[in-house]
Amino acid sequence: MSAISDKYNSLGTGFLGAPTGPETSTPDSVGRFQHYQFGSIYWTPQTGAHEVHGAIRDKWATLGWERSFLGYPTTDEFQTPDLIWENNRFQHGSILWSRIGWPTQTGAQPHTAGQPNSLSGSSPFWGLLANPGFEGRAVKSVYFFAGNWRFGHQAFYESIAPDPNDALYTLHPTDARHLGWSEREENRKFALDAMAAAGVNVVDLSYWGTRGTDRWAFWAPMQCSTFAHDQAFDTALSRNLLITPSIEGASATNLDPKTGKPYQCGVPPHVHQGNSPAYFFSSDFPGDPSNPAPALVEQILDLVNHYLVAPQNGQWRSRWTQMYDRTGSPRYAVAVIQASSTQPGINDAGFAAGLDNVANSILRQTQIPIGFLLDPLPRKDGYSLTPSAGAALAQTKSFLGIKPFISEIAMGTDDLRTLLPLKQQKVEAWLAAQVPFLLDVSPGYDAHIVFPAQNNAYWRITNNDIWHNGQTQMVVCNAGGNWIRGIAFNTWNGYTEGYAAPSTLEYGSQAYTWLRTLFQLLP
Repeated sequence: MSAISDKYNSLGTGFLGAPTGPETSTPDSVGRFQHYQFGSIYWTPQTGAHEVHGAIRDKWATLGWERSFLGYPTTDEFQTPDLIWENNRFQHGSILWSRIGWPTQTGAQPHTAGQPNSLSGSSPFWGLLANPGFEGRAVKSVYFFAGNWRFGHQAFYESIAPDPNDALYTLHPTDARHLGWSEREENRKFALDAMAAAGVNVVDLSYWGTRGTDRWAFWAPMQCSTFAHDQAFDTALSRNLLITPSIEGASATNLDPKTGKPYQCGVPPHVHQGNSPAYFFSSDFPGDPSNPAPALVEQILDLVNHYLVAPQNGQWRSRWTQMYDRTGSPRYAVAVIQASSTQPGINDAGFAAGLDNVANSILRQTQIPIGFLLDPLPRKDGYSLTPSAGAALAQTKSFLGIKPFISEIAMGTDDLRTLLPLKQQKVEAWLAAQVPFLLDVSPGYDAHIVFPAQNNAYWRITNNDIWHNGQTQMVVCNAGGNWIRGIAFNTWNGYTEGYAAPSTLEYGSQAYTWLRTLFQLLP
């Protein structure tokens, strides 16, 4: 018996029906196939035997079967965890189909998201993972605030007792272990195991400054100390997870502009007086070419020295995310939240050059090649990173990709009928710019307590299937060639602003199931 016969029998003879022809060699002589009443089975020595049926088979046939850009199937058709989508993976992409239909097209849709491909002479792996064991794989990341929740008076790190913020929570996890990162090693293992079970391969770690900086104690939703980061690296060692440091900006803690006195946090007698100046990428970058972005360089040096050059645990090096640059060389990834500039005279070329200036400064001082993932949140004053920068970024050695952070909060509406098309347009514009792009997705957003500003148009982006499925459909966007290199889920534990992945009292397991679905759509 052949592998095709074995597959046919394993499915049950009624699944595909009776054969309509003999088992036959494919035109390229690489594989073999057999057609049945309700589908087909294709086999190659590299991919094995897999069935294709229904609307997905029909779409594959119209594209040219195995001679199409998709190649041979690498999986049987499978249903995603949210029970909405049917998917078949192929050597060079997937075909996705849903009973709920598409907003602008009907039937099954092919996509190449997460696959190696090349434009403008760049490496086909530009923007994909480069760590040993992860080579060429798509990024499947969640943004994570490592550290215990800020409840009560207990300080877990550096004797800093941050202000309790549980009154700001708009979501609440069903399992309290998600709040107790710092309390027990078992809780840390629990959190990362839940990520791995969802298909996550990269943890975007929220970073608030060098050790001793106390911005996290005042502004972060969790106790995001550098000691909590060490715990994240330690816990990731025994799991198939990588870590990307994501540099945050925040106001100063050493001066309250309203009072002219230092900020304080905590509850008496555990009161802590702030000691940190503000850090905003936009005011620091790009700086002078001879002294580029000094505050950014200081923070990257802190991270590089701590985890790569002289780590307390030599295995930490293996956990820092590496990604391929446009030449196909691996670089250690650093993410920047809100990448813009308020310095005068900055244009696309000057902004892009600043990235290489910073990377070269780090390289000279540490011999470590770093690269950048950028969040292009627009601003009203100064320079905003837009798709017009694609040509300049494509010539920048240290640029690894665009990775927006909850980009929908800058779109000025919470009406899904308007918001989904706006987000789709942004995605298509960046794909047309022909640079690596990570699709940012969020389960919802509720900032009405944390940011209670008047006329705040993005207080509450609905956490429901319409919003989720609209973002799922963006995975198959093909404008300008599909340069989606992965998915960035924002965020794992954003309870204060209502955008969390774990199961919650308010929404159950809806977001977590959707997260698993999204990551199954990529190779």
